[in-house]
Amino acid sequence: MKIYEIATWAILSLGVSHAFYTFKKYKTMEENVFWFFSTALALLFNGFLNHINLSLSDDFVSNLTLIANILQFLFCASLVFYIRIPQTFIAMIISSALLILSFFH
Repeated sequence: MKIYEIATWAILSLGVSHAFYTFKKYKTMEENVFWFFSTALALLFNGFLNHINLSLSDDFVSNLTLIANILQFLFCASLVFYIRIPQTFIAMIISSALLILSFFH
């Protein structure tokens, strides 16, 4: 599925962008830096899991990916509700696509 692959690369790109933006946004090491960067890691790990799901035909990996995508979707849905900036809506769109596409993969 080409669309699933594009959505996977999109979430990976969002994770990389988020990681780099951490060091632009924060000039000193503080607790918020770690929380902000951990979101980048979560996006990256979810992207890697979806990439593995694309590469393998394994029920266990597919189920783990589906669970991860459900959790990411729920997180992004709550994020959009509380933080109304373009990045959260982009994350929500990509997370929705990953959830739907991984369900049918």
